[in-house]
Amino acid sequence: MKKNKSDNILSDSELFREATSGTRPLKKTDKVAPTSNNKTNIRVKKQSEQEFDSYPLSDFVGELNTCTADEVLAYRGNGVQQRLFKKLRNGQITTESILDLHGLTVDQARTVLNQFLAECLQSQYRCVIIVHGKGSRGDQPILKPMLNNWLQQIPDILAFSSAQAQDGGTGALYVLLRNNRKTESFE
Repeated sequence: MKKNKSDNILSDSELFREATSGTRPLKKTDKVAPTSNNKTNIRVKKQSEQEFDSYPLSDFVGELNTCTADEVLAYRGNGVQQRLFKKLRNGQITTESILDLHGLTVDQARTVLNQFLAECLQSQYRCVIIVHGKGSRGDQPILKPMLNNWLQQIPDILAFSSAQAQDGGTGALYVLLRNNRKTESFE
């Protein structure tokens, strides 16, 4: 320990300055550190930073597309085998990324969803989780029926299903994405 002329001991701030002399601040980056469970959390970019093609998603949710907070959602597109869809519903396909839409408006959620899906498809992710929550206006959830509608409009979505309880239950969706990898089989 070094000594100061006046009281023979350096203060904490003096010790800190001495220990950190010669260092410089880290550069800002858009990258997100990987989480401990090896799932990637996609950083949400501000509107001005977006550089992706968005899907033209209709907000029309007809009477047939309404749903309750506890209702289980399931969608299987053409060509998705029943066995693969069952694995998706049971949470048996490894998820590679998570998107949490809690607290977003419908317009914000649409924008973030488009960005997230573009990044996942570019990264060739096969299965992701989208958390929409059970928040509602009155008795009806807000984002859940919108996602049910939007995801069925996107050709790169092969299937989706409400998640298992440990992954968010009826407040989240497992989403199976189209990819071009020919070497991987989920059957």
